[in-house]
Amino acid sequence: MGCRLIPGLRYAPHTTNYSIDFQRIPDLFRPVVKEYIKYRLTTGVTVATLHRVTYSLGNFLTFFVQQYPHAKSLQALSKQDIDTFILALKAEAQVHGWKDNEQRTRHHISDLEELLCYLERIQSPLKPNEPTTRLIWPSHYPRRNDKKGSQVKHIPQTVLDQLDAHLQDLLPTYIPIVILLRASGWRISDVLSLKLDTCLEQDGEKFWLVGDIQKTRVLGHKIPITKEVAVVILTQIEWVKQHYTLEENPKRWLFPALKNNTYRFLYGDPLNAKNVSSSLSERTKVWGKALIVSPISATRWGAGRLRMPTTRPRWEKKRRFAFSPTGC
Repeated sequence: MGCRLIPGLRYAPHTTNYSIDFQRIPDLFRPVVKEYIKYRLTTGVTVATLHRVTYSLGNFLTFFVQQYPHAKSLQALSKQDIDTFILALKAEAQVHGWKDNEQRTRHHISDLEELLCYLERIQSPLKPNEPTTRLIWPSHYPRRNDKKGSQVKHIPQTVLDQLDAHLQDLLPTYIPIVILLRASGWRISDVLSLKLDTCLEQDGEKFWLVGDIQKTRVLGHKIPITKEVAVVILTQIEWVKQHYTLEENPKRWLFPALKNNTYRFLYGDPLNAKNVSSSLSERTKVWGKALIVSPISATRWGAGRLRMPTTRPRWEKKRRFAFSPTGC
């Protein structure tokens, strides 16, 4: 199911999740799951949520078909099957070394419960004989560790110092992104969502960075920045205007997709957050300290004063070479 052309559907342009794959859903249940996903579309969920729901349902329904190979519906589903499925999720996590299996289990059970409730409401012939409340109990949900969840994830200061020291060694595309990450403390996804015409405000000698916080949907969030950081933004704005026409960057991204990335460029998307995070992770490994960066996680970049590039002409020279018209 393609997602780009669905009116009103929210998807993050800095990602590559533009379609929903139903191949993981067993043939018997694929039509009803498609109808269920269409229903979820009307509730205002994001593409990322639909991806997760489809993944979770694919895992469970595959498990169910393996348990009941001759079943033509979910009528035989029991509480014991839910117990066994949770044990299977735990065993799979142990095999792969996945640490946050509790969150994964919680998502699987929640997504399954919502599907079963949907089947009950529409009186689907595929629904279980038992009501959902007798199949999924509160005890099936792992307990939340509130103390752990309340902690904000910060990148260690030693790694940030290392990143500041090697700023010039990053790919020219990512240098202004990292400068804004360090100056704002925002997520990569938030920085990549900045717009040319609205990302910078000035009042005399005072400057503010203005953008939308994607995860919490705070629009027009504004934070003060230094004049040096404002110069970086102005330089990036000027570079984009020189290298992209309005037709090539219709959504006015501050960091539009490179022209050699045909797929993202043709759709007018910004840079891919995953590529930015992967590049930073790889560079820090080279420098000696591994930095695992998630583009949309709650990992904070530690807003504060960073050491700006001391050889800006070298950065600009690298950038002009790397992004000549033939290399865009």
